[in-house]
Amino acid sequence: MSDADLRASRARLYANAVSDRRGFERALHDGLQQELIAVSVQLQLLAQALDDDPSAARDLVDEVQHAVRDALNRAQELSRSIYPPLLELRGLGDALGHAARAAGGSVHIDATVGRHPAELEAAVYFCVASAVSSLAAGSELAIVLREEGDVLTLVLEGQFEVLSVTDLVEAAGGEADVDGTRLTARFPLRQSVAAR
Repeated sequence: MSDADLRASRARLYANAVSDRRGFERALHDGLQQELIAVSVQLQLLAQALDDDPSAARDLVDEVQHAVRDALNRAQELSRSIYPPLLELRGLGDALGHAARAAGGSVHIDATVGRHPAELEAAVYFCVASAVSSLAAGSELAIVLREEGDVLTLVLEGQFEVLSVTDLVEAAGGEADVDGTRLTARFPLRQSVAAR
């Protein structure tokens, strides 16, 4: 990789990181914060209705419970987008399987790997997450993850934003080869770093 390519890759990674942070801020401000403001207003109405109209108060309790559940679900979604707890608890295979199920029938995964250092697991996970999030509408993504000797190999096949995934692979110390809609990434497994 030339110096110019390296600078361009770093610039894209920085731009993507800024974009992700802005998206997260919007999700907090326009989503979760607004839901919590609505809950606060409903609680004020509930306080007034307790004395004036007990029947309306019971209805408001149901609405507040529903709104709180929605806000909790939104908070969980946001926290998973930062770092999925399943990745830390159970590893890449389970975390990627969950991500594939959440994406619906458009993502198919075949992953049989053990545990690896957290940095490597996170790098691979977010490469896959980037591919899934940029998947062209109506298309499918096939994911294969294998340990091959001292290399962890990730194959992604589908119509997704290849450049952003390639940048993530290279930033994590891996190598990426692209052949049409197929990206093969290889991450070295450092024998000196014990898997968790």
